[in-house]
Amino acid sequence: MNSKFSHTIDNEYSDTSFGPLNIQILDPPLAVLNFPEEIWARPAPASLSPASIRAAAAEAAAAALRPRSPAAEIGGERYMDEEEMFDMPGLLMDMAEGMMMSPPRLSPNAADDAAEMFDDENLWSYP
Repeated sequence: MNSKFSHTIDNEYSDTSFGPLNIQILDPPLAVLNFPEEIWARPAPASLSPASIRAAAAEAAAAALRPRSPAAEIGGERYMDEEEMFDMPGLLMDMAEGMMMSPPRLSPNAADDAAEMFDDENLWSYP
């Protein structure tokens, strides 16, 4: 592993089988991140000291547990209430009224009544 720094941070589990937490700080060009699109949302440590790294990790963990606002979910854009925009109660009432109306009657074409159209065509018979 091409790392310039290696820090061992003793955490509350150091006396158990987990042992001390070993953090490798990689060279930036060689570092591979699991979620690179989220790096802007994570706090960076103020320095490379174990206390600073611990503080940044605690801040990131606390931020992950906070509920997000709807504006934050859609990238900071203004939230738009679709129910208000489409007047959903009125739209649903109009749809219900439309279901109670009889459909328009279609006048049959002369070709639809032709007997020769159905002589050899059966949709359910297969060769």
